[in-house]
Amino acid sequence: MKTDLQRQRAFGDLVAKILARFASSTASDIDKHIRESLGEIAHFIGIEYAYLAHIAADDSSWSVTHEWCSPGSPSLIAQYQNVPMGTFNWNEQEIISGRAVVLNSLADIPEDFPDDQARLEATGFKSNLQLPLFGKEGRVNGCIALSTLHRELTWSETQIQQFRLVGDAIAGVLCRKQAETELRRALEEVDRLTVQLRAENLYLQEEIANSLGFDEIVGESVPIRLTLAKVEHVAVTDASVLLLGETGTGKELLARAIHNRSPRKHRPMVKVNLAALPISLIESELFGHVKGAYTGAVADKIGRFELADGGTLFLDEIGELNSELQTKLLRVLQEGEFERIGSSKTVRVDVRVVAATNRDLHQAMEREKFRPDLYYRLAVFPIEVPPLRQRRDDIPLLVWHLISKKQKRLGKTITSVPKSTMNRLVNYDWPGNIRELENVLERAVILTSGSTLVLEGFVQSTPTKTSENQAACPPDIARSEILSVLEECQWKIKGVGHAAERLGLKPSTLRYRMKVHGIHRPTK
Repeated sequence: MKTDLQRQRAFGDLVAKILARFASSTASDIDKHIRESLGEIAHFIGIEYAYLAHIAADDSSWSVTHEWCSPGSPSLIAQYQNVPMGTFNWNEQEIISGRAVVLNSLADIPEDFPDDQARLEATGFKSNLQLPLFGKEGRVNGCIALSTLHRELTWSETQIQQFRLVGDAIAGVLCRKQAETELRRALEEVDRLTVQLRAENLYLQEEIANSLGFDEIVGESVPIRLTLAKVEHVAVTDASVLLLGETGTGKELLARAIHNRSPRKHRPMVKVNLAALPISLIESELFGHVKGAYTGAVADKIGRFELADGGTLFLDEIGELNSELQTKLLRVLQEGEFERIGSSKTVRVDVRVVAATNRDLHQAMEREKFRPDLYYRLAVFPIEVPPLRQRRDDIPLLVWHLISKKQKRLGKTITSVPKSTMNRLVNYDWPGNIRELENVLERAVILTSGSTLVLEGFVQSTPTKTSENQAACPPDIARSEILSVLEECQWKIKGVGHAAERLGLKPSTLRYRMKVHGIHRPTK
């Protein structure tokens, strides 16, 4: 019994690993990940063959698209291409109807379909498990299957349910791959038709992204248009969205765009920056408290979840949540209910959650710093937000957009940007992304006395490789980790073995991060 339970747990861990892999898959590596996953499952169960079949759009035929064979077992993928529907009549009827085919032995095939049994025997299969794959609007697109060649196998209900999770994940990523492929083709055609209209005119104020209908989101490069297309797809649904990207890339603007294009747009979008709040106050901020719940709770307080009821809650820096609050957040996402601090009354809410992080949550899960089940709840639709160095074509547009905003407030009129200046801005790697660009331009507008932008004190010295490392490093260090190391080092920043060295940062960088996170040395 213990061994069976251990195997169930081990298989569950394998399924969780596969689901995490698909959550982060890109269109280019989906096929490889499907084959790897089929092989891992087949190897774990101890079977010889696993495959994926796709049904043609007109339901006239089907083909095997992915397979895994054990060493010495025959490959069937070439043999089963464009197979006419009706060849395996009973199996096909069951799958198209959305039902699983569970054959512990070929004797389980109904007697009314003797041809099916003969054809399956010809394949060499002894046992077979097939689960339907669902696409858009509930249509069955194909099936995922496991087969034995040397022995009969009884499929347990636990195996079937866990394998169904894998099938659902594969169906999702295949739909995502198809949508991204179609989108790329459309964008390539648009680029081909519009490339002749692009010029090196520096006066680009009228060309910023208002034509895309995305408010303050500026850009027309392929990376940002792919991102905005994903926003359009998911906005009209109620799915949770996880925005992944470096600091300063505009994740909050994308969250607001998702809200403004959703059926919830007439209700508020409430923002919570979890990194800016002391850990002791996050629970109260999210769920509220009643009077007298703790020292200082002099009145009832409504939490952000209640404020966002019927609307959207934007949880920025979600990677900063501790394990206890992760558990409570998971309950709200699963059940839509919680209790205020100090109250036993359950509050029910209808909230769509959009979360954002600049941390590597997969690494955090491996280190047991972030719950996998919470990750899967949040990352129903993950969106990678491209850093500015990957969308250099957008920098001229952003420059003019930001100048037009800054000059009004600062009482300046900028009508031109020298080409050499624009080239310096385009070629810089921007480790701080759009936020850094905005700060540089604000200083430049302040220092400019005429109508031509003057860029003083801007040194382009960050090579691409260094900037990527610097941009990737800061998000991995959480506020709580910085605070813990400072306390252990008795707040000594510089020197051998002190806080900056232990965190792998320069002393000046650590002081900057302390300022950003609101960390202050306690007074004696």
